[in-house]
Amino acid sequence: MTGAILKLSYNKAGASPVTGGVCGSYFLIRPNFALTAYHILNKTKFKPNEGFLMCQFWFLLTPNVILELDPNS
Repeated sequence: MTGAILKLSYNKAGASPVTGGVCGSYFLIRPNFALTAYHILNKTKFKPNEGFLMCQFWFLLTPNVILELDPNS
């Protein structure tokens, strides 16, 4: 299965504006193991876009399954 990686940058949870979008794709190898390119997702990418304080990355699996990525795990 393949899917999209979404990055959202924001200043405070629930506040707007929010910026971001699809920044890459992945292949699901096993239910808990995904493969993507290093330049798409590495520790240096886990920073908000310019002008924002926070960001989150998400794996979009299906319309009903979305997983947040944690750079510390």
